Amino acid sequence: MTSYTALKGCGCKVPQVTLQKYLSNIGDGTIGKETPDCSVIKYPDTRRCLVSTTDFFYPLVDDPYTQGEIACANVLSDLYAMGISRCDHMLMILGVCLDMTPAEQEVSTREMIRGFNDKAAEAGTVITGGQSVFNDFPMIGGVANTVIRDEEIVYPRKAREGDVLVLTKALGSRVVVNAYKWYKSKGERWEKVKGLISEEDMGRAYDICCGEMTSLNKSAAELMAKYKVHGGTDVTGFGILGHARNLAEAQERDVDLRIHTLPVIHLSLIHISEPTRRTPISYAVFCLKKKKKKK
Repeated sequence: MTSYTALKGCGCKVPQVTLQKYLSNIGDGTIGKETPDCSVIKYPDTRRCLVSTTDFFYPLVDDPYTQGEIACANVLSDLYAMGISRCDHMLMILGVCLDMTPAEQEVSTREMIRGFNDKAAEAGTVITGGQSVFNDFPMIGGVANTVIRDEEIVYPRKAREGDVLVLTKALGSRVVVNAYKWYKSKGERWEKVKGLISEEDMGRAYDICCGEMTSLNKSAAELMAKYKVHGGTDVTGFGILGHARNLAEAQERDVDLRIHTLPVIHLSLIHISEPTRRTPISYAVFCLKKKKKKK
């Protein structure tokens, strides 16, 4: 799967600064500022809201079933980041790779759909439609929608002094999947880094990485609602700093985030990450620690 795309996972995303310039031309330019993870539309004369989100990307792993699971979990993570643990329904976005043989297209497409559908079922939701196209690269993602009372949404803008920053999953998945591809190809890049990590540890890190990326943040969303946390986000295409910046800008008051002791999937892997403008993928929901506004 990954050999059919030049941009893996969220590496296909438009850089954050460029995206913000594009979005400034929509409406009054505030789109995504107050609720950066989801679109929230309040129905007239009611306290109910339509909460929706969409995401899709190119293969991050070679197993199409796992890729389908990752894509579904990634779509749902935006709802979970707002303390919403129920998804009413999903739509699927699918791209069939033109460079594959008909047999490869059949297997990869069938398995991506199966993985996406199984993960949706695990989340307690259903797929009710979508869109499919032929594309240069394989592609999968979707839309998640739910209707919920406004007071049940954990808006990201209520951070207070004393809130604790909680990261629910380890970082470093982009580094792991890149290193694993180098390991499997046994090429020049693996020769440069193989002294930093054993083959056994490389396989173990990759298994942990896939487990993290296919795990739903549904429990985190339930805990956010139960303990009435004051803000959250998921960490995906813009990395932890990019999403932390979005979250800080959404706050009603000035905030100062102190991020430290970040868990990574395997410590030795931080030494083999190649410089890139693309950010890693990981999924997380966190609260904020807020400081008093400086005078």
